[in-house]
Amino acid sequence: MKLSLLDVLVSLLLVALGIYVIWHAAVYGILGPTITGPGFFPLLSGLMILIGAAGVLIGHIRKSRAMEGRITGSETVPVVLITLFTVIFLLLAETVGMILLTPLYVFGVASAILPPRSLRIILCHCVVAVGFTLFAYLLFDYALGIPLPDGLLAN
Repeated sequence: MKLSLLDVLVSLLLVALGIYVIWHAAVYGILGPTITGPGFFPLLSGLMILIGAAGVLIGHIRKSRAMEGRITGSETVPVVLITLFTVIFLLLAETVGMILLTPLYVFGVASAILPPRSLRIILCHCVVAVGFTLFAYLLFDYALGIPLPDGLLAN
């Protein structure tokens, strides 16, 4: 696949994602009784995604930023795996719970980037997965007071 075509297709997907995130931000409410509502930061994220993807598309329309070359199948496998793991994570987060799902997700993404071909790499992936999960739990649940989906660990 040519890189310029891939660039346009991914940009179009990102435009759709940006619109989706902005729409959900509006559903959650952008402003609340305090300064910001629960949709404020998703709104900012959606706008950044939308503006970035639109910039790439405008560059292609003007032909000023066309990427040249081709991408091989072995280069797309990690991207496809990470995308698949992310979709699965997002679909199961409420049901399974963040604490149980996050280490599996991080291990899967790490394995897509650096395939576990030795015990040392497997142990490194496990340490990163458990460490990141613990860090995210402490940051969001305790430091910021943002409850994470409990899923299977709910009382």
